[in-house]
Amino acid sequence: MTSEALTQIEQALNISLPHFYKRFMREQDDHFFDLKLDYGEGHSEPLHTLYFHHEAEMIIRENTILQQWSEKNVMAEGFFSIGNDGHGNFFLIQLGQEKGKVYLLDHEEYEEEELFVKNLEVVSKSLERFKQYVIREMNKLGFGLVYP
Repeated sequence: MTSEALTQIEQALNISLPHFYKRFMREQDDHFFDLKLDYGEGHSEPLHTLYFHHEAEMIIRENTILQQWSEKNVMAEGFFSIGNDGHGNFFLIQLGQEKGKVYLLDHEEYEEEELFVKNLEVVSKSLERFKQYVIREMNKLGFGLVYP
């Protein structure tokens, strides 16, 4: 991801992204983001459309929704979505932190009036480890991962 795209995200969402996230996204080779989920029978989808977003427009759209939830006190402020699992669960990092933990927000584990932050589970201690987590989860679910 380019520095310009990261700046676009920050400006659109009026946030400052953590340095660890910006560094990771700038330095990440495209091979991981080029992976496709193979559902079989000729159906596949790029991995970056779900688990780990790599396109500024998608990141902005998803985080705009989360900001709206924050305004309704459904979600605590200060979290940023890096992706989702396609079933309403989000993968988040905490803004203002430099440790790089990735959290899972399970949408089935909260009550409407509660803050989501009570239901966060650490799934990875770094973005690099999160890549490994994603690959493990895909293998557990029986999805093939292929390069285009």
